[in-house]
Amino acid sequence: MCPMVPHYKHIAPLRLDLINQMSFVAEKYLRYLPRTIPDFPSHGPDHSINIIEIIDKFVDNWDANLSDDEIFLLYVSAWFHDIGCLINRDNHQNHSVTILNRNSIVQDLLGKEMYTCLKSIVKYHSSDEDLKEVPLKWGRIDLQKVCAIFRMLDACEITEIKCPKGVYDIMITGEHPMSARADQFWRAHMNIESIQFECPKIKIYVEDCNISALVIERLELEIENDVADILSVNNVTSPTVEVTSIDMNYFVES
Repeated sequence: MCPMVPHYKHIAPLRLDLINQMSFVAEKYLRYLPRTIPDFPSHGPDHSINIIEIIDKFVDNWDANLSDDEIFLLYVSAWFHDIGCLINRDNHQNHSVTILNRNSIVQDLLGKEMYTCLKSIVKYHSSDEDLKEVPLKWGRIDLQKVCAIFRMLDACEITEIKCPKGVYDIMITGEHPMSARADQFWRAHMNIESIQFECPKIKIYVEDCNISALVIERLELEIENDVADILSVNNVTSPTVEVTSIDMNYFVES
């Protein structure tokens, strides 16, 4: 299960207070996102914290040549990218930008350049948006690269932590059972034990390769559609996804 407080392994000590202020602002929105359980898993604070853990794993194991500012923007984006679900899950990326535009506190804390970059990352985390529209650079930030990386890492939040079995067991016996489609997604997430970054591979460990194909194929599509090309243009190794089934305490490559 995700920790209650993220570690932020790659943040400068002087910025810890700032990121904590960012999370405080974001959680005011995230706590009230309509869950629409059982059809969708949470996009609340737990989703943000899980992405921050994924960011740390990626930075530890991938040579993406990210600056301190760019890593900081990834962390901040983890908090704000889904706040637009408070308005509507459809088009939520643009609703998130609308909410940020109404929040002068975030702009005052970040400064104009970082605030502008944050809004771009938030908007373009959605596959509904064309990453090639993003400027290569914005000030000192390699913005297109950071947007592509964040979209990919958001799509990597697919393990059993996202859909806990204990919650699933309660929901399937409740008064409002989930749809067949939602049941597929919950089972797909519950089947994924972990995700690891070992450049040039994203390694996904599952109990049964077939059960999670629905979710893993979506990640592969995110990478294939623009992300891979943009990473290559920015001299970052584009990942391939490797799925491994776990069987009786040893790994068998699928």
